[in-house]
Amino acid sequence: MRFEPSLLLMTALALPLSAGPAGAKPAKAAKPTNVTGVVQSVHPADKSFVLHIRKGFGKKAQEQDLTVMTNAGTTFRHVGKLPLTRKPASFADVKANEKVQVKGLPAKEGRVGATDVLIKHEPKK
Repeated sequence: MRFEPSLLLMTALALPLSAGPAGAKPAKAAKPTNVTGVVQSVHPADKSFVLHIRKGFGKKAQEQDLTVMTNAGTTFRHVGKLPLTRKPASFADVKANEKVQVKGLPAKEGRVGATDVLIKHEPKK
């Protein structure tokens, strides 16, 4: 098979033009998030809950409420102290005033789509 040099040159010139406007940046994928906080309220109807978190330390610390959205693909686990345990859980095990760790992807402002929820159990004193 033989290619004409002029056809190759025209193809090479056309490719960069079809790639998009000059200087356009590719869309960034959402970075996974990992937050720990205290459950403020639970909403079984849409399988979501509000998590109160604190970012930073001292006077510069900021407090924020995040809506955590779960779905059929979200993994729930109970996590204990020593001995370290990870027992299966479900959305029904998420309760107000419990400490949880959420791993997932940021959605709209103030929302997180959870992939993993770890329900942390503190030892009783």
